[in-house]
Amino acid sequence: MPKYHRHKTDKNQPDIMASLRANGCKVIDLSLIGGGVPDLLALLPDGSLKLIEVKNPDGRDRLTDKQKDFISEGWPVEIVHFPDQVAAIANS
Repeated sequence: MPKYHRHKTDKNQPDIMASLRANGCKVIDLSLIGGGVPDLLALLPDGSLKLIEVKNPDGRDRLTDKQKDFISEGWPVEIVHFPDQVAAIANS
């Protein structure tokens, strides 16, 4: 039987999503998928896609083993702690 856990969204995720949108991105929240899949999918103004893992800025949240496995499979994932990091991603 699969092991289920209670979903917990990082407190800074709404601010990061708002910052992405303010920088011209469209955003889909993937955080309910689990299994190591990053929290957000962003469509950048240039039409490219970015997978974004949101982590708390206090540094307590580390990547889970499933998240590390997802990244090690070659998926390009941006790890974001602060809304001000978004501009660099949106304009890359």
